[in-house]
Order: sequence, then C-alpha cells, then structure tokens
Amino acid sequence: MNKINNEEILKKGWIYKRSRFLHKWWKRYCVISENELYTFKTEDINEMPTEIVTFMTCSGVKSAED
Repeated sequence: MNKINNEEILKKGWIYKRSRFLHKWWKRYCVISENELYTFKTEDINEMPTEIVTFMTCSGVKSAED
C-alpha cells in the first residue's frame, strides 16, 4: 500500500462517490496528491484506502450530472 506523506497532499475533504456496480452513493474522505486520488471510509489516512486512482492511468472524468 502507498503511504501518503502529509507534504504530498494537495487537497482533502469529504465527497460522495458512486459505486461502480450497485450505483449507490457513499460518503468518502478524499485525498488528492500530485499523482493519485485516494478515498477512505474515515478521515484516518493511515487506514487502507477504499480506492486508489492513479492519474497516469485515468482516461476521463464524468460529472455526477451526466
């Protein structure tokens, strides 16, 4: 697992994220670094993230209104 260094954090805060399969909205704590986006169930960024998105492999972003 990638350990997040506090100096690498560009932005952090609560978001609502839609699940891939059930299409249910979940409240997640989001942390954005220069290269990755992490989501967590709580504000404790030392726990295992629920998801990690690497920007180099991301091909697009879709708005919640779409």
